Amino acid sequence: MPSPAPILLLPTLRLRDLLQQTVEAVRLCHRCSHEQEIDGAELMGRLGAHAYLKHAINKMACARCAHSGEASWKSSVPLSRFGARVGDLMAVRSQLSATCGACRRRWEVDVIDAMQRLGPDVRLAELRDVLPCPFCRRRGWAVVRPGGRVDAAYPDDHPGRMCGRFAIHSPTDQIATRFGVVGQLPEFGPRYNAAPLQMLPVIRTHPETKERTLALLRWGLVPVWSKDSASAARMINARAESVPDKPAFRSAFKKRRCLIPFDNFYEWKTEGKAKQPFAIGTTSNEKPDAFAGLWEGWKDPATDEWLHTFTIITTTANEVTSEVHDRMPVILPPAAWAAWLGEEEVGPADLVALMRPYPADQTRLWPVHRDVGNVRNDRADLISHINSA
Repeated sequence: MPSPAPILLLPTLRLRDLLQQTVEAVRLCHRCSHEQEIDGAELMGRLGAHAYLKHAINKMACARCAHSGEASWKSSVPLSRFGARVGDLMAVRSQLSATCGACRRRWEVDVIDAMQRLGPDVRLAELRDVLPCPFCRRRGWAVVRPGGRVDAAYPDDHPGRMCGRFAIHSPTDQIATRFGVVGQLPEFGPRYNAAPLQMLPVIRTHPETKERTLALLRWGLVPVWSKDSASAARMINARAESVPDKPAFRSAFKKRRCLIPFDNFYEWKTEGKAKQPFAIGTTSNEKPDAFAGLWEGWKDPATDEWLHTFTIITTTANEVTSEVHDRMPVILPPAAWAAWLGEEEVGPADLVALMRPYPADQTRLWPVHRDVGNVRNDRADLISHINSA
C-alpha cells in the first residue's frame, strides 16, 4: 500500500493525531471481569505522560459496571508493573510549532501540555484562538503547524487504509433479492466511491425472527464501551487474525456478524511518483458480492440516541490483489452467508476458516481514474477501466 501523503488540511487534524499508541493495553475490571481497551491519548490528555499507569487504571471507570478501582492491566509488550507510566503506551510522532501573526515570533508547542489543558480531541485549527503567544501574550494570532508527516484519521482527500473505499451501485431491490432480505428497505442511491463515516447498506439477521434485514449503518465501528464516537474513523477494518480476541471486536465476532454488499473495492499502487488507483472485484456474474463484517450498537451518553456502526474484516491478499496491497477484504461466497450470519450452528474454528483470501482465479483487477482518490467524486465512470500508461 502506498504511504499516506502529507496532510495539510488542519481542520481534519486533532491533537491526538500527533500521537501514536505503540503499546496495546487492556484494563481488567476485578468487579465484573470486563476487559476494555485503554485509549492512551485520552489518558495522556487527562493525566499527562508521567502519571503511573497503575494509578491511571484505578481512576478509570469500568465501561460495563461503572466501578472505579479494583482493576489491573495487561499489555501487548512487557511493561513494568510498578514503574510503567502512561507515556510508555504512546509516542509523539509529530511535533507542533506555532508562529505569532502579530510579533512574527515562533515557538514549539508542548503537545502533552496542550492535551492536558484542552483535551486530545481539540482540532489544530481551533488552537489559533486559545494559544497565547509566549512573547507578546496575544491570542488569536497563532498559526499552528505540525512538523513533518501526519496521517490524520481519514480526511476526505485521502484514500485511507485497506479497505478504505468501495463501490455499491446495485439497486436496493437487487440487493434485497440477492441476499433474501425481507421487510422494509431503506432509501439508498448508488455509491461509486463509498468512504468511512458514511451510511451504507448492511445485511443482518434479526435475533428473534432470524430473517435477514437490510439497514443503513455508519462505516467505522464504535465499541459499546466507547466514551465517544471519535474512534470510528480508526476502526473501519478489523484484522481476521485478531478479531476473535481483540477487545474492540471479539463480542461482535461472537454475536453481531454481518454482510456488507459491494460491487468492487479500490486500492492504490505507487507508480513512480504517482499513486494509481485500481478497482478490484470478483468474476461472478451475480452482483453484488459480500464482505464479511461486524456491527455494533453504541448509545450516546449525551443524547441517549443509538448509533449503529460496522467494520470490514481483512485478511492476507491473494495473488491478484497482492500486486497492489498485502491485504484484502474477506469476501464471502453465497454458500458461507448463512453460517456467517449465525443462521447455522457453527463453532469459532469454522468462522475463522471462513476468513480466508478469496480465490485468485475468481478475482479481477483493473486501473481506474485518479479522481476516485477524492471522496467528493462519486460518479459511474470512476469504476471504468482506463489505460494507466
